[in-house]
Amino acid sequence: MIQRSKSRLSEEGSSNMIDVSFKQDCSKDSNVDVRVNSLYICVCLDYLMSLGDFFTKGMPQTNKGEVVKQETKPSKTQKKVKEDLPPPPSNCMDIVVKIEKPEIILIEDQLNPNCNCLVLDMEVIFKMKIHPESQDMSANVRDLQIFSCVFSKRRSVQAQILNPCEISFYSKTPYGKGAHMDIATSDLILNISPATIKTMSGISAALAAKPGSEDETSKYTVPVDLWEVKKLHETDFWFLKTGEEVELEPEEILDELIEEETRAEQLIAKIPTMVIKIEGGVGKRTVPLLIVEASFSGEVKDWSSKLNVESTLKLEVAYYNEKLSVWEPLLEPVVEDGKMKRWELGLEWIQGNSSR
Repeated sequence: MIQRSKSRLSEEGSSNMIDVSFKQDCSKDSNVDVRVNSLYICVCLDYLMSLGDFFTKGMPQTNKGEVVKQETKPSKTQKKVKEDLPPPPSNCMDIVVKIEKPEIILIEDQLNPNCNCLVLDMEVIFKMKIHPESQDMSANVRDLQIFSCVFSKRRSVQAQILNPCEISFYSKTPYGKGAHMDIATSDLILNISPATIKTMSGISAALAAKPGSEDETSKYTVPVDLWEVKKLHETDFWFLKTGEEVELEPEEILDELIEEETRAEQLIAKIPTMVIKIEGGVGKRTVPLLIVEASFSGEVKDWSSKLNVESTLKLEVAYYNEKLSVWEPLLEPVVEDGKMKRWELGLEWIQGNSSR
């Protein structure tokens, strides 16, 4: 259900739910401004899954047995033919989309007002600039937070799951070149309790396949002649030929002659601090069990040609000793030059010319 939030309407005034502004000058440079206010979205996955089945199951089914796969020879190289770039845009366009404090709620049971739910609160700002020399995009998610509560009492009692944080994205794509993207977040703090796990399990239960709902025609049938002996000399499979017998097609030779252009693509992702607290309930009190503190940084280059990935994960795990009331390391830190530092995991992936 999507409607206008009346509670936030009183706080923000009598502005429209959706405002769209379009301006264009004499040089055909345009400006688009979209603002969404007081948006209320109540989502029930069980209802959405039933609605999706209603539309998909009524569509005509295709016979999978009639599909014949054509055998293709593996190419000696994965280089692509250089294509002509389309002409750059001659005009400029600026797009700004702002979603002010939408209220997104995931509920367990749409028929029970006292069911548990998850509430997502944030503010989204998206900007896009299309110029003849480059295309810029930026997105900011401010005050992102998640909390669990009872649906009918969500204004009074709340249990914080994700503390308020920010996520930013920036991309710049020069004309004819690859995109340069940057993703960064503020400190992420997650609080996970048995009640939170129960609520998330109840909400995601609709995604699991229901027993007896599998279509009988989709079951795989074992061929009758599966184990019968077949002659291979009557076939002409490419993988049964030796290297001398395999002939290159004209298209493959052309691919080898064309040099692949480097687009200088780059993606940088960084999470300075991520803290995950796992708590347990004992009677009417909450006891900390486990805490995970980590940081992540990664860089991906040239994913459309020669993939290059470098990432680093720093991790520290500790459990709570209730008898001594102290945190003890579960994942031992590393001692280097007489100093303690977090356990570190590095990943590096380089794709060469001969990779397949």
